[in-house]
Amino acid sequence: MIIFQFTVCDSFLDKSTHPITVPSSQINYETLKSAKLHEGDFNIIFPCGENIRGKMNTGIAGYGRYYQIRKKPRSTGKIPEYIKINDRLIVILFRLNQKNYAVIEYEK
Repeated sequence: MIIFQFTVCDSFLDKSTHPITVPSSQINYETLKSAKLHEGDFNIIFPCGENIRGKMNTGIAGYGRYYQIRKKPRSTGKIPEYIKINDRLIVILFRLNQKNYAVIEYEK
């Protein structure tokens, strides 16, 4: 299980892929790999139970490697309207029965 803090930003609300970057400042990427959470499809579950289909993507930017969960293009789910800019969330990544999940909850 991997847990990190996420502050809602413009790109999460405005971009069609609604990216959530796994912060290297909070998570060692080797831990992500050893938990088998560094690739593949994800079921993204929001605080009130809404869900969308996503996928873990990776790339290299000027600061190095990054991992990012993005909404799949054909996923019909939407980001709930109650999630607003600057909301502080907790993202919990885990694997169960060979399926990946990202549970999003409000930080309290």
